[in-house]
Amino acid sequence: MQISDPFKIWEEALSFDLVGEFESSARQFKEAGKSFFDSGTGEKSGVGKAFFEYSWLMDAFAAVQTARSLKLQSEYDLSLQEFTKAAEIFRSTVHYGFLSAYVSGCATLETALGIEDSDEEFEALKSTIALFEQSKLALGFRDERHPLVNVIDSMIKYSISEALLAESKGLAHRGISEESQIKLKQSKSLEAEHELFAMKVGKKPRKIDYLPLEDWKRVKSTGYVISFPELNTIWFGNVGLNTVIVETFANTHIGRVIEPYQNISCALDNISKGRVRIVYVDESDQKRYDEGCLSVI
Repeated sequence: MQISDPFKIWEEALSFDLVGEFESSARQFKEAGKSFFDSGTGEKSGVGKAFFEYSWLMDAFAAVQTARSLKLQSEYDLSLQEFTKAAEIFRSTVHYGFLSAYVSGCATLETALGIEDSDEEFEALKSTIALFEQSKLALGFRDERHPLVNVIDSMIKYSISEALLAESKGLAHRGISEESQIKLKQSKSLEAEHELFAMKVGKKPRKIDYLPLEDWKRVKSTGYVISFPELNTIWFGNVGLNTVIVETFANTHIGRVIEPYQNISCALDNISKGRVRIVYVDESDQKRYDEGCLSVI
């Protein structure tokens, strides 16, 4: 039996998200999760570790989309249960724990922007900023140069801009006009910074992007290495379409080839503490990738 391409189903789930069809998006994410699991136990078992993690990720995204759908239906308690479920799944993964705080930040931001009372909105936005900062810290612990760090920074700037705007409205309502104007000016400045950041990372300004990962896009045209620590080794699997050559791991020369959907393991002996990076080259276009893969404590 031929298994559907799970990355293609992931892309289809996002296409439903773009038009606000969250229930259909959730169904596609569930299907993608099943497809990743089936592929990881079948024809692409060489990258089974990575595909099983993707399967969990798809289940978490399905819960997020279900939560958003329920929220639109004013089923707030059920929506919260699904967001909580998603957060728990994110935290159970090796690579995507940072999305727990990130998605919570997105949900809190969306809720805050619908609050009419400026003081309550300001307090909710403070919580939003804290959640995004927590997500950035968690991601940066593994890879401070990860492209999503800039996406999170963009959301932080947006949230601060909205918080300053809410503060400005609150001050104006209390008749403190001069300070209100200062906050308003600061808000507009941060909004402009957010817009520049968003365009830089290819995101639409002021859009709350619950599903920022783009692995589905990258695997279409490149090799893509994902790592998992084991007892005394680290496992590297190539989930992309092209062959890659691993040049270095933790500044140690490796010089090993990983074919698509295959894996290699490297010893973790004598690895110094701190962030550990892997450098590899796509054999097809000779593009070099320098990515964080774990932090040694």
